[in-house]
Amino acid sequence: MTTSETPPSFSSSNTSKPLPPSEPTTSYAATVRFMTDLAFADENKPGGVSDVVTERLLNRSYLLDPDDRLYRDSILVRFEDGKLNPKATFTALAAFWTYPILSMTYCSGWTGVNPESLEGNVRGFDPATVYRTYDDYADDADRAFLEYFLRDAYQAYGYDFHYYHGEPVDEAWVQGKIGGFTHLNSFIEKSVRLVVRQGLIGRELPPGRRIRQE
Repeated sequence: MTTSETPPSFSSSNTSKPLPPSEPTTSYAATVRFMTDLAFADENKPGGVSDVVTERLLNRSYLLDPDDRLYRDSILVRFEDGKLNPKATFTALAAFWTYPILSMTYCSGWTGVNPESLEGNVRGFDPATVYRTYDDYADDADRAFLEYFLRDAYQAYGYDFHYYHGEPVDEAWVQGKIGGFTHLNSFIEKSVRLVVRQGLIGRELPPGRRIRQE
């Protein structure tokens, strides 16, 4: 158990590669990719692409309350640390759990060793996903927007800014960035057009899901 007043974490400092892009924006762009893969898999059964930027800003579940018992009984493990320095990270995690660790040579699941979570995803401890930026699914504008408005999380969890460069932020800056959400806006527009074309408008359409034709 830890009772420290700052978020406990493991860090992977012994890596030969440069520090990776910040995970929150990488995760955002990967989510857009996931949504579009589902929404556009079959244009006759389209799905919706939602406003992922707004969803990221409104989701504050990452905030920690030092007075919460869950906080004191938890420890933070960043995605990059598990990928880039798995032995040290998971050895420390096992010690926190007081659980013996037997091997760090592979990942496993109910389907076997190094399972593929989704088609095209990397397997096991392959660090490729740490360095992907998914530029076909996100723009510098939305990533800078997210970095600025999630800057408290970036600072608390030790992430550097890659797209927001410390410039003053005013309404003009905000409107300019919103106008640059080119990829996301185009995906949302395309998904709406497909839904309207199929006569599905007005029916509940969860993000990234397809409606079965009756």
